[in-house]
Amino acid sequence: KITFRGFCYAQVDNWPENKTPPTADAITGIVVHSDMEQTGWIDCPNSLLSKFHSNVRWSMEGNL
Repeated sequence: KITFRGFCYAQVDNWPENKTPPTADAITGIVVHSDMEQTGWIDCPNSLLSKFHSNVRWSMEGNL
């Protein structure tokens, strides 16, 4: 499975000193992007092409 994350590092501020630091598995990323209205759709029997289209949309939302 291929994935992309638009960040390399995360900083956790104000963590209590008497608590064990969280592991990477304990942190959840939240998707934040421009409010881009979708104006077109694709419906294709080729799952690879459909996945490519979905990835392009995610890239556009993340880069606006």
